[in-house]
Amino acid sequence: MPSILIVDDSPGVHETLRTLLRAQGFDTVFFRSAEDAFERYTREQFDVVLTDIWMKPMNGVTLLKKILREDPFAVVVMMTGFDSKEFVIRSFKNGAFDYLEKPFRFETLTQTLKAAIEERKKRLECKASGNPGIFIQTTAEDDGTQLEDERREIEGTRETLQRLEKQIKKRELQLKESEQALFRRSDELAAQRRNLDAEKENIDEEIKQRLQKYDSLNEELLEKERYLEKAMNTLGERENELARREVKLQESRAELEAAQEIDTDAVLKESGNGALSPDTAKMLKDLEMRAQRLAEAEEAVQEREQFVEESENTLFDKGQSLQELETNLEQMQDDLNSRAKAIEALEKKLTEAARDGAEAPLVEALKLELEEKTARIAALERELTKENA
Repeated sequence: MPSILIVDDSPGVHETLRTLLRAQGFDTVFFRSAEDAFERYTREQFDVVLTDIWMKPMNGVTLLKKILREDPFAVVVMMTGFDSKEFVIRSFKNGAFDYLEKPFRFETLTQTLKAAIEERKKRLECKASGNPGIFIQTTAEDDGTQLEDERREIEGTRETLQRLEKQIKKRELQLKESEQALFRRSDELAAQRRNLDAEKENIDEEIKQRLQKYDSLNEELLEKERYLEKAMNTLGERENELARREVKLQESRAELEAAQEIDTDAVLKESGNGALSPDTAKMLKDLEMRAQRLAEAEEAVQEREQFVEESENTLFDKGQSLQELETNLEQMQDDLNSRAKAIEALEKKLTEAARDGAEAPLVEALKLELEEKTARIAALERELTKENA
């Protein structure tokens, strides 16, 4: 059974190749470091060595040199998964049999390994003959066409590498231009960020002033509430006074009705004799005064009732005005809270724009949003000032 020494620092490669190669009848041994693989090769030689190029601390090219110094007839196949054209060329110059570029097809791998095993047999036959030069001569004669094909393939590979080199340089130039454009865009975003920061400071100052005005309006509301409470107390005292006067008025009416029950026949009799008795005259005069006071009291009661009604209407109007003022203040507070949230959202959008490299339309949209919010606050302030006046 052909023996294959596989060297790769990726454990995934080991598991995949172990399953596939053993199914094809290959005996495989795996190592993740070039040092351990070389130490094993010094104790046990293999038909083919399949090694990755990019490994640390010892890479695949160094392992190739050490194995060929240990066994000049060894057959080594290189693997690479990166842009390692320089190492591929160095590998061929140092005696590599072939190389595979990752990811490779399994059919390509098995064909390469079979060809390497045949090459190993030829080299061992030359070694057994005692004349290594025969191996070189025979190989040159028997496989001249194959070597010529390989040379042409290597030349084609070099041309491909040169084209790739030009493409890489072109790509590097594009990346450099993109980097410069990115720097310019970064400077533009930084300038826009400074402008937006300045606008934010202005808005913060405006919000601060509006909060001060809100506190002032709130204090005015409290003052009006105290005035309303005082007016309600005064109205209560006046209602109590009016009640007392009504009681006195009722007493006066009762006295007047009692006086009116005097014997009118006696009064007429005295009046028919041409003169009133002093008591009668006094009583009549007292009745006239009481009637006058009663009329004045009734007039005062009517005035008080009218005053109370007007006071109630005034207090009702003031209560509605205070309620509207409270509603406006609540709306203003809600708008200020919304404004604060809008500023936080603006800062978040600005940060995302700076991180993701957003275009100018996003910044313009943020500016328009700021202007709309400012206009709404100004309109609310005008409306509140108008209603307060």
